Amino acid sequence: MRRILKVMFTAVAAIVLILSISSCTEKVPKIPEIVTGFSGNANIELGETKFKCSVSHTEKGVSSITLSSPENLKGMSFKNFGGKYAISYNELICETEESFLPSSCFAQAITNVLDKASEENGAVYQKSEKDNAIFTGTSKSGNFTIYAESKTGIIRKIEIPEINVIANFTDIKLL
Repeated sequence: MRRILKVMFTAVAAIVLILSISSCTEKVPKIPEIVTGFSGNANIELGETKFKCSVSHTEKGVSSITLSSPENLKGMSFKNFGGKYAISYNELICETEESFLPSSCFAQAITNVLDKASEENGAVYQKSEKDNAIFTGTSKSGNFTIYAESKTGIIRKIEIPEINVIANFTDIKLL
């Protein structure tokens, strides 16, 4: 009888120990993969200057940014065809084999960040905050921070402090 009690006590103690250890382990958050193939709208802040535009970017580095405001720049577009570049405004189109935009131009900077985030380890997960997964990296335009939805990896915000650019994305559709 004593042996049965001893075995039962040992079994109960083992179960309690296992349960207490498993409840103390920290859950590792699932790190989402950043989605860089999308189209949507963006509100861009370049210092005190504000732009509204549509943005489209594929994981292969093809992108298009078309301004909708301010009114005097409405319709201007910046396109990267994966090695060929074009800027158009009204009837004027300029195409080239090389990017002639400075890396500090907001359109080129957003494209540089999205291209870098498309690369393996191009944007490194830092932490989760509220519903955002926060990633950082360095592109041709400088250091950047990406705020993506924790569950989906959809980019909601890009910050490039060195050139004072903030882009907030809305109405995202995956490509």
